[in-house]
Amino acid sequence: MNGLHTYINPAGARMLGYNTPAEVIGITRISDAHTPEDFKYVMEVCIPAALKNGSWSGENRLLRPDGSILPVDQTIVAIKDKNGRPSSMGSIMTDLTERKRTEQELQESRTLIESVVENAPFMIFVKEAADLRFIIFNHAGEELVGRSRKDLLGKNDFDFFPPEQAKWFTAKDREVLEKDGIYDIPEEPILTAKKGQRILHTKKISIKGPDKTTKYLLGISEDITERKLAEEKITELNEDLKLTVSKMETANKELETFTYSVSHDLRTPLRHITAFAKLLDKEAGDQLKGETRHYLEVISASAVKMDELITSLLAFSKLARTRLKVHIFSGRELAEEAAADIKGEHRDREIEWRIGEIPQLNGDRFMLKQVFINLLDNAVKYSRGKNPARIEIFSHSTGDETIIGVRDNGTGFNMKLYDRLFGVFQRLHTDQEFEGTGIGLANVKSVISKHGGRVWAESMPDKETTFYFSLPASDHEVKQAG
Repeated sequence: MNGLHTYINPAGARMLGYNTPAEVIGITRISDAHTPEDFKYVMEVCIPAALKNGSWSGENRLLRPDGSILPVDQTIVAIKDKNGRPSSMGSIMTDLTERKRTEQELQESRTLIESVVENAPFMIFVKEAADLRFIIFNHAGEELVGRSRKDLLGKNDFDFFPPEQAKWFTAKDREVLEKDGIYDIPEEPILTAKKGQRILHTKKISIKGPDKTTKYLLGISEDITERKLAEEKITELNEDLKLTVSKMETANKELETFTYSVSHDLRTPLRHITAFAKLLDKEAGDQLKGETRHYLEVISASAVKMDELITSLLAFSKLARTRLKVHIFSGRELAEEAAADIKGEHRDREIEWRIGEIPQLNGDRFMLKQVFINLLDNAVKYSRGKNPARIEIFSHSTGDETIIGVRDNGTGFNMKLYDRLFGVFQRLHTDQEFEGTGIGLANVKSVISKHGGRVWAESMPDKETTFYFSLPASDHEVKQAG
């Protein structure tokens, strides 16, 4: 046996990488068809086994002239002469290329599936149908139940869950195995080793084997404990909200009753006071001197002031209950309209007006005009000691909101009193200094809050004061805030 090929069929020649048997017979040797490592394996393992046992079978590799490797299933047979001594070796080979490719693809698919199962954020498990013992348990499942898979595999629910819970799980599993399709368990309580009681949303399905009989049970479980707690919290908040809404509705009804009372019950005695003061002045006006005259004047002035306060309070109450009529409009035009109204009332004043660029606004135009009028009216009033007075309207955008400012060079206020600035009937100056009811800025805050915006102010006494308010940008939806 010199290793030369003495016979090969056409299929064998092609497997070795040749076109015809003539290119192989008497020309190539066994060593030419193997890498040194594979040839060593053939000479030390395969051929000795064939000589000893008569044949050897197994997988081998052929080296082709172009350097490629061909996997084969090979049977080597020892051929003996008439004296019973080995004279040559015969070989039967089957090309394993397609089988190896299929095996590789199957292995890649298996690896992908195993990776998906292992890295899935939900617990995934597989049980044998016969005794419901776990045969697959992923990492998320280990984290959830608080046990390693080596403690889980080969065991069933009775090995680590309380008996009652294990019975419940087993009963559900048996239901799944008896049916086709997905079995959905929206809420499944489970006692874990480290996280205590959890709530799972589990889906299970039976898996059949090639013989169409049920072999396994697949389960996928999502821990919904936090979601359930959040839902319970939302439900609780909704109940609280319903109660709050109910209280607000009651309060609104009480406010309407109060408003009616203010409008009628309080104004009736006020009209009496005003009427009797006028009558007293008419009947005994010439006889009233000094302090007596002063007392009558104080009564009349106070009645007028009270009537103004009641009117302002009613307006504030009505504004608070009025719903917004939202649309988009020119902010610049609105500011100019409001300024024109104020200018008409103060033609005798020397005032420098500066109205900058103001973008489109999204809101209730009528209410926002009242905001501008209130702020501009304050600016004119508190700057009347200046000559000239300077009043400026400006704006800038931050993306989500538009910020508008009204600045004047008037008397200003002490920032230590800031907390009182936007309160109802809260005034930082006396009536002798500046007239007013203390409702204007409260109205401003109410309107802007209804639009989902903010109000604030900055002041340096005797230098300048700036009132700011913000509104959602015109491309943002304005929701009723009050």
